[in-house]
Amino acid sequence: MRSTKAAVISLTRSLNEELDADGVRAVALCPGFVDTPMAEWSGIDPAEMIRPEDCAEVVRMCRRLSPRARIPQVVIERVGSVGGDVPLGGA
Repeated sequence: MRSTKAAVISLTRSLNEELDADGVRAVALCPGFVDTPMAEWSGIDPAEMIRPEDCAEVVRMCRRLSPRARIPQVVIERVGSVGGDVPLGGA
């Protein structure tokens, strides 16, 4: 999963360089496990996962920035994890 996030961050950097003159701002939003059906296989209790609302709040924050500001990447880590998406007890 880390290589996928690195690829998204790299793509975001490229998009920001290529489209900056057009006023386009790209943001790489990289959360750990989010309580969605896609993360059911993780073995992490849904109560311990990042809430979808947390991700939505980050998007809202980025949208409120002035046209002269950009946040190129946001990593949302789950409390109680190592590296953002691995439970302390192992998964």
